[in-house]
Amino acid sequence: MQPNRRSAGGVIMAIRRGPRPESQFYTLNKSISEDLSLSWGARGLLIYLLGKPDNWEVSVADLINQTQGSGKPAGRDAVRGLLNELKQAGYLHADTKRSNSGAFDGVSYVVSEVPQISPLTDNPATVDPKTANPPLISNELKQELNINKKTLVPSADDTGEKSTDPHLVEFESCWKAFPKREGSNPKNHAFKHWRARLKEGVTPAALLAATQRYAAFCAAKGQIGTPYVMQAQRFYGTSREWENPWVVSAQPQLSKPTGKSSDTTQDMLRRDYGTAQLGMQRGARP
Repeated sequence: MQPNRRSAGGVIMAIRRGPRPESQFYTLNKSISEDLSLSWGARGLLIYLLGKPDNWEVSVADLINQTQGSGKPAGRDAVRGLLNELKQAGYLHADTKRSNSGAFDGVSYVVSEVPQISPLTDNPATVDPKTANPPLISNELKQELNINKKTLVPSADDTGEKSTDPHLVEFESCWKAFPKREGSNPKNHAFKHWRARLKEGVTPAALLAATQRYAAFCAAKGQIGTPYVMQAQRFYGTSREWENPWVVSAQPQLSKPTGKSSDTTQDMLRRDYGTAQLGMQRGARP
């Protein structure tokens, strides 16, 4: 049964599940459950929402009620906090509704597999805890998303709407220099952590130099193209792997032979042990 989406004043509040990749069944993108930018709670809520059918809707109140029978129920503030976490990570975004006259007619929130980086994410909107009719989660997305081609970080040849982030070109230099790995390596997550380091005062040049050091290290170790290359989001993340020197240890050199041989066998052969007369002596007979 669909919840009542219309509140007083004609404002439609919803959180909607965006359309999934075309398939007979749903396969979860591994990078979602391994997104290091999300808490365990946010990952669980995201997986729950993405597992629902298209055009499915749920209210925030319904989400709160989902855990009432669990050992640790999630209250209003906990659920809203998880939703705001998903918004900041780009998995949940607002879809403003307009009436036929163009007047504001409410806000829905759309949840999707692919996070979206917005130029305005430095000051993300939050779900107002005092809202009488909180948003729902639903899946009626009017614009069509190409899951295979959609990227969070636009490349230089994108023809669509450009992001205003002034550091995209510098990030692309780091991304191209980063060693390739076997397995997932989400570019959008790497960009998020890379940009966070810039906000801490780290320069793009320092991150590029660190990336090049790590790439040289992986090449020297023969690790490029293997799972031993760490994900870029970890490299640029709070563990600060980029600060490591990533220097390959020099191979130990074999000691050169000295003028005096230390070979025990040769030394024994050179020694003069004198001569000895060998013979057999028969013992006295009875």
